[in-house]
Amino acid sequence: MQLIQKTYLVVIESLGVGEAPDAVIYGDKNAGTIAHVAEYSGGLDLPTLERFGLGNITYVKGIPRSDESIAYFGKCRQTSDGKDNLNGHWEITGYSYPSLYHTDPAGFFPQFVEKLEREFSKKCIFNLQYSGDQILERYYYDHMTEKSFIVFYNKNDMTVNVAASPDIVSKDDLVKIIQTTHDIGEYYGFIRTQGIHIKLNAENKLLKKIVHSISKKPNHTTILGSCKNAGIPVHFIGRKQNIFQETEFNNTLLTESDMKSMAKLAEVSVSDHYTNEHGQALFYLVLSDININAGNGKDIKAYANALQEIDQFLQKLIRTMNSSDILIITASNGNDPSFTESIHTREYLPLIAYSRVLGVRSSGKLGVRRTLSDIAETISDIYGLDTHYGGDSFWNYMLSQI
Repeated sequence: MQLIQKTYLVVIESLGVGEAPDAVIYGDKNAGTIAHVAEYSGGLDLPTLERFGLGNITYVKGIPRSDESIAYFGKCRQTSDGKDNLNGHWEITGYSYPSLYHTDPAGFFPQFVEKLEREFSKKCIFNLQYSGDQILERYYYDHMTEKSFIVFYNKNDMTVNVAASPDIVSKDDLVKIIQTTHDIGEYYGFIRTQGIHIKLNAENKLLKKIVHSISKKPNHTTILGSCKNAGIPVHFIGRKQNIFQETEFNNTLLTESDMKSMAKLAEVSVSDHYTNEHGQALFYLVLSDININAGNGKDIKAYANALQEIDQFLQKLIRTMNSSDILIITASNGNDPSFTESIHTREYLPLIAYSRVLGVRSSGKLGVRRTLSDIAETISDIYGLDTHYGGDSFWNYMLSQI
């Protein structure tokens, strides 16, 4: 029988643990999501993550360093370009996506804009010097007068946004336009395309709504697909599955919030319905509210509260885990809410691995990992799959501690 049966891979979107070596290229020097949340909150009380050794990964006010961690701990660099959470998820599962453009371009490729204008038979207004909302407010009246599109992407973001008033472009037409833009944009390395309807209310306040969104998917099998192909059931749990090909999973369990996602994992983790005849399964849990609501919303208090909820969930999860289970915690991106001019921040990402059967005997230090794909390599080793993803497994190190 395999030493490990069930794997719980928990991805906390936005949980950065300090500026990455290339952070300055992205304008993120001195970024540190959890450190700044702790500092501005007067300290954090996260007893489970403290026992896991979070305080050994980076400085977190309220969480001291400890020589008695019950988990293995370290941090990972991200080798893929950009700061988009999609890149992070892909790299975690063994797919590194190289961008085709420099991470901080001075402007759209002229050829890209020309292709859009020819395809739409309309002028494209675009500007990269401001945030998305500023662009929409600045060019709204020009757009209405010229019946043009506002096309933009934020600094270091690989998402193309096409915005228009519903009075200019209907929802059905905008959906078609987004598909065309996505097809053109993929050639240039963009990974997500969004269509946005905009209008001004009676108070002259800009209102916007994302009408349609398309994301690129990995074009080769990840560790998720490899596990599924080997007969190990793979289950996705989260608010939205726009990250991977559906063929990578046996089940996609969608919820309405992070709290409900955590509750769903707690429910299915104790059911034999989700394992194979050997008791094996891989659960991929994505916690995205903390990224979208607290990180993007620059709400430090909300971020701290979300961390407390996650910590409480992790405590309940490890109580129900069998000795043959393993919990791996990481993040897909940083999103320091104290960086008010930046959506997402280029940071190191945490790595925590906990298993009763592989309890820390001498040292739980996993060090600084070269790539997030070390996680995919490790899961491959756990199940003896002999598949490789360009990373370095830490499985043998954990085995040496038994």
